[in-house]
Amino acid sequence: MTVFEVTESFGTLGPLEQRAQLYSLPDEVRMVRTPEMLVIVRWEDVRALLRDKRFSGLGLALFDLAGVPEGPLRRWYASLMFTNEGETHNRLRSLVQIAFVPRSIEALRPATAVIADELLAPVAAAGEGDLVEFAGELPIRVMGRLLGIPDADIMEFAG
Repeated sequence: MTVFEVTESFGTLGPLEQRAQLYSLPDEVRMVRTPEMLVIVRWEDVRALLRDKRFSGLGLALFDLAGVPEGPLRRWYASLMFTNEGETHNRLRSLVQIAFVPRSIEALRPATAVIADELLAPVAAAGEGDLVEFAGELPIRVMGRLLGIPDADIMEFAG
């Protein structure tokens, strides 16, 4: 597997510059190692990793194996409910499980449509846009609504 080593800080680039750099890589490059993270750049590789049972339940060991001892991605991953086990996982799960019952999810359908329309309005007005940004903000805002976070605080909550 070919790994592309990034010498400058990939994390200091804006999202569009990062994507442009990744899209310009030769086809044989499968991973990009930066000072901050390891990026798997081909969808088929990401999908294979997600389905590989050897990587489920590893928590932060996956980062250790990839040589990522610290950084924002590791800290974020460490805070996720599914990364934790036992008492911590159960505590986090109990905080959110009532919000994810089918009745609660269905009640959000109209609000989700309104949020999607709001996010797509600038794209429609401009005749073009970045669907990756849309795809990132939509679930954050919907989950914020689901959890009862005031709209003004949702993006701060998302970190």
